[in-house]
Amino acid sequence: MDQQKYQQLMNKINEAVKFENEDIEKARQMYLQISEELLNEAKTDKINRIDFLDMANKYYEKAQTLENKNEEKKSNIKFKDICGLQDLKDEIKLKIIEPLKYPEVFKRFNKKIGGGIIMYGPPGCGKTLMAEAAANEAGVKFFNLNAANLRSKYVGESEKNISNIFKEIRQNAPCIVFFDEFENLGEDRNTGTKYSRNEVSQLLQEMDGFGNKDKQVLFIAATNAPWFIDIALRREGRFGDSIFVGHPDLQARKGIFIQNLIKKPISGNVNFNYLAEKTNYFSGAEIVSVCENATDKVLKEFIKNKKLRQISMEDLETAILNKKPLASKWYDNAVRVLRNTGDNEFLEVIEKNYNHNLIVA
Repeated sequence: MDQQKYQQLMNKINEAVKFENEDIEKARQMYLQISEELLNEAKTDKINRIDFLDMANKYYEKAQTLENKNEEKKSNIKFKDICGLQDLKDEIKLKIIEPLKYPEVFKRFNKKIGGGIIMYGPPGCGKTLMAEAAANEAGVKFFNLNAANLRSKYVGESEKNISNIFKEIRQNAPCIVFFDEFENLGEDRNTGTKYSRNEVSQLLQEMDGFGNKDKQVLFIAATNAPWFIDIALRREGRFGDSIFVGHPDLQARKGIFIQNLIKKPISGNVNFNYLAEKTNYFSGAEIVSVCENATDKVLKEFIKNKKLRQISMEDLETAILNKKPLASKWYDNAVRVLRNTGDNEFLEVIEKNYNHNLIVA
């Protein structure tokens, strides 16, 4: 191995070490790639073959350790823990959960397992949680992917990473594959760079590699901007179904408040219906933040004067006033972009949800 190649390898190892505490899955993928490179070196360098094999084994074991660590961190969330989104839950059940429970029924109707779904909508509204819950409901392996842990600065490496992860997906079927911020990985080839076009082409090739057989793999792509995704990825046989995941409705918002406050000491005047009415356009994540901010206010007072009290309605109302929901900005921006581009595929759905919630608020 020449000096330049050795330095590149050391840089990759250092980068993988850095990601161990930031992104376990990315670090795991990097260690696997490093191990593969070392195995290739062992094939050509007879003098240092044993050393390269030892190093390859070392970094493969590190990848395995991180995989186990990642499994330990895996969420145990189920559908019952997510308020609302019943249409999306039903679609996921139809595509993978029920077919795995009742294979003879779905086989009788010649209904294949798996497929592709694009979940789109404002940020913080439960897209990632839904994917995790789906994997737990189905009892299958969950792959959480995004552009950051597939993309490489080296020419051709991103395509190789995509190819490698799809090999692993095939080996672990049935499974659920979740692509977060999918617009970054599957961006429109007409506007993307040469490298991103190559990545999309590789992704298309890998998905087509499943053919028409029973995939037993559910691909879920989450995005805040589906109109930036390459249209070839959005056709039937790939990500043919698009489901809008908007901000939680009134009942869902009430449920989120109850979930996040019920185990805390709250005063008797806390009115969950009122809280839900006052948080239209709040995402689930923002409602959780409201509850945490109200809790922090009480605890800061305790730290200061050592007097402990319950969380009051006033604490929660103050937290709501201090929080500006991002969803309304997302709706405004989405409608503006789609009207300018003339893309009616998503515009009608978004406008319907936007106007509907303005009326009921």
